[in-house]
Amino acid sequence: MKGAPRSGMDRDRFRALLSAYGADFARWPEDLRAPAQAFLATSNEAALWLAEERRLDQLLDAAPELSPSPALHRRVAEIPVRNAAPLGAPFGRLRHWIAGAVALAAVGAVMGTIMPESALDADTVTSEELSPLSWAGDLAEELAP
Repeated sequence: MKGAPRSGMDRDRFRALLSAYGADFARWPEDLRAPAQAFLATSNEAALWLAEERRLDQLLDAAPELSPSPALHRRVAEIPVRNAAPLGAPFGRLRHWIAGAVALAAVGAVMGTIMPESALDADTVTSEELSPLSWAGDLAEELAP
């Protein structure tokens, strides 16, 4: 089974559990205490990790309890108000749309003035060139035996 806890204890698992639950085995899940203590009895390295974790636990237990000030609570509560999205946020502001349209018109005007007329005439297509491609053609000629 994938979710079932492993019965054995290896060094990586012991180290991870020690970091998660601390050096006091009373804080560990009951089904993990016995394997962890058995591994501790056989490993000198585990004893060093346990001593290091005990020092860390003592430092954390000796640290003063700090609570956030009312000013900090107020500043955190104001974050959504200060960073509120403007109206129409998914599409940006109207001035951005207008600026984009003006820029597009300016590019079109510049291209219209700098492109020679001969290039425009060369790109035109006559109706004779399009007639074989059109659907309006007479299909009777093609379907006749």
